[in-house]
Amino acid sequence: MTPSCCCPEGPDDVVPFLENVTRGRGVPRERLKEVGQHCFGFGGVSPINGQNRELLAALRETSRGTGWTCLSTGGTGTGPRT
Repeated sequence: MTPSCCCPEGPDDVVPFLENVTRGRGVPRERLKEVGQHCFGFGGVSPINGQNRELLAALRETSRGTGWTCLSTGGTGTGPRT
């Protein structure tokens, strides 16, 4: 499994992502919304997500025909596995 860092997959995921990573720290929701504005420059999608998908595709391709069984999956902790 290639772990990611629970990165958002779209604008609706940004604040919940920030809530998750700041849980227990008492950061006000309004501050999270303010910080979340920086993520919208990427359309609310972390570039790390695409990079991890490319890595998974390369691992799958590399393992083909080697005799190895490569069970490759990716997970963000809060989103679906790819």
